[in-house]
Amino acid sequence: MHKHFPISTTIQIAMGSIVLLGILIAIGILLRFDESPTWYGYVVGEDRRIYMVNLESGQLEWKSRVLQQIGEPTEIEIHREESILYVGSGSVLPRSDYVPLIALKLNSSADIVFETPRFNDSGVADGVYTLRLSPDGKSLYANYLYSDQYTTILDSLTGETIGSLRRPVLKRREFSSDGKMTANIVPGGTRVRGSDSQEYPGLVGVLDLETGEGFTTYLENNQGLYPPWGSSENHFVYIRHQPRQGIYRLEVYDREGGEVLAVFDEFPEEVKIAPNQSYATRIPGSDNVTMTAGNEIVVFNGRTAEVVNRINVVENVRLTEVVVTDKPLILEE
Repeated sequence: MHKHFPISTTIQIAMGSIVLLGILIAIGILLRFDESPTWYGYVVGEDRRIYMVNLESGQLEWKSRVLQQIGEPTEIEIHREESILYVGSGSVLPRSDYVPLIALKLNSSADIVFETPRFNDSGVADGVYTLRLSPDGKSLYANYLYSDQYTTILDSLTGETIGSLRRPVLKRREFSSDGKMTANIVPGGTRVRGSDSQEYPGLVGVLDLETGEGFTTYLENNQGLYPPWGSSENHFVYIRHQPRQGIYRLEVYDREGGEVLAVFDEFPEEVKIAPNQSYATRIPGSDNVTMTAGNEIVVFNGRTAEVVNRINVVENVRLTEVVVTDKPLILEE
């Protein structure tokens, strides 16, 4: 014998089920957004392969085929939204068997998005030595060795030249929120030349990317290590490289007062002589920063300068700087 509920009761049960389902979905969404993303580091080796490392587990999760278009890799950049890796190449010796800049899709076959010509307008084999992506992902700032302009501005998806600047746009510069200005922040220190030592002040050098004009503000006792537009962080991580003094170290400063909060200087001697990168790569959403040292990737706490993880990527292969993303490799169907 079947028991029948009144229509009103049936509607109430159905509505209650819908409400409960909605609550469960909302909880699931909140839990998903509350999860910390997994961050991956990409580097390119002098063996002309791309390597992807899980920065949390320290596992090497993927390496590419040998990319014949790469010469001696100089600097790389990543487009997170489009999953594109840009690789700049140069050469100490004259050669023309590589392209200065190649853009690669971060999938298992590393498909080519675009590559720039091997020779410049004068017929000389060119090279790219610095790369920086704009905050909106539309422009790629590249330093070509034989360009009349210090910085060539490329369309990040096609590689077409769309502008130029007479000043550099390096990775250590901080962008303004609208992407129209950058600031180079350098804490002061001591410079030794022969038997003499000289103190030099900290500075904030600002560049207007629309006009190409810039200005520099000098800091007393390193006080105010901020760009003019401010920062949400009260600490500042700086990589100091003074080759004549054998100095290569990670320094953490209080932005407001200028005090040194922490220092790491236990890099191997071969890394101090020839560092892989001159800045620390930030890992968004955390205090951590990362950088390459020889054939390793090192993750630091950006407040205490303590080593969080040290990852041996590949034996006897020098690496470019590390770029990070929370989007893993695109797997082909």
